[in-house]
Amino acid sequence: MLLLPAMIYLTKVGVADFLRLAPCAYVEAVQKREIRLDPAELVRARERLIMARDWDSSNPDVSEFLGQIALMRSKLVDFSPRLQLIFLREAVQEF
Repeated sequence: MLLLPAMIYLTKVGVADFLRLAPCAYVEAVQKREIRLDPAELVRARERLIMARDWDSSNPDVSEFLGQIALMRSKLVDFSPRLQLIFLREAVQEF
C-alpha cells in the first residue's frame, strides 16, 4: 500500500532532477566563462527549470538557478532600465 505513493514521489523527484541537470550545467558553465552566453539557450534553460519546478517544487536548486538566470537576463538588457527592474524583481522572488 505504501509502495505506490513512494513510487509516485520518486518518479516526480527523478523527472525533476533530470529536467534540471542540463540547464544548471549551462548556467554554471556560463558563470565560469567556459562558454559564451547565448540568449536563446538561456531561455530554453529557464523553460526547463520552470518545468522541473512544476514536477518538484521542493527542490531549492531550481529556484536558485532561476534567480541566477533572471540576473543574467537583467545584465543582457542594460539598454532598458525598466526591463532590468522586471528581471531583478524576478530574481529576488526566486531567491
